[in-house]
Amino acid sequence: MISSQFKALALSACVMLSACGGGGDGDDGETVSAKPCAGTTTAKVQLYGDSTQEGFVGASGTLAVNTPTVALQAAADARYGAGRLSVTSRARTGSTSQGLLAGTDDRNFAWPDPVDADVVVMNHGRNDRVHFGLERLPEYAPTLQKLIDLTPKGTVMIFETPNWAGAYDLAPYAAVMRQVAANNGVAVADVFAYTEALPDRVAQIPDLAHPSDALYKAFVTGVVAPAVFKVTDPILCQ
Repeated sequence: MISSQFKALALSACVMLSACGGGGDGDDGETVSAKPCAGTTTAKVQLYGDSTQEGFVGASGTLAVNTPTVALQAAADARYGAGRLSVTSRARTGSTSQGLLAGTDDRNFAWPDPVDADVVVMNHGRNDRVHFGLERLPEYAPTLQKLIDLTPKGTVMIFETPNWAGAYDLAPYAAVMRQVAANNGVAVADVFAYTEALPDRVAQIPDLAHPSDALYKAFVTGVVAPAVFKVTDPILCQ
């Protein structure tokens, strides 16, 4: 990993984000793929989360073609050149923030043991809501705080709010994630805000939980990738 230099530049990048959040195109209105940059440095990104971070489509139980991992890797290759930013997934269906922290999600050991990246993107909230309900919402912020506090020095955390899901009220969880991020100078890829604003969100999320293949590609390209690139550009564009 790129360690302290990466961390310092990433924190500076976070200051440039609106409310330390990601989303949309770059500040000059260009899409993320319209501003490629050259260099030789490499970096790693790991994606953490539940079935929506794995990229499952609706009730079919099948993976999208453009899973978040695939879509982010394609955007990174277009921007930096093939392989310079490596994207891997540590997501697990059914995972919650507490399960990730404790190492009980059937994939990862207790946090931060699985971390091996310069940037980690954390998408937990939907299953916290599904499994624990709103009555345990007060436990969500302390869990996110512990994940931040335990993240290894030199690794940058980015929060990704869960996508809108009509089957559940996820707005309170998204709001808590934004607040914890703001308190800690952590960037936010606000997928909830993006998907909630879609006029055809029900058609794009037909089971009211999991996005369509097209929507995965759209919000990763338009929301997640810009948040990641704000962190990685200062290092990789040299």
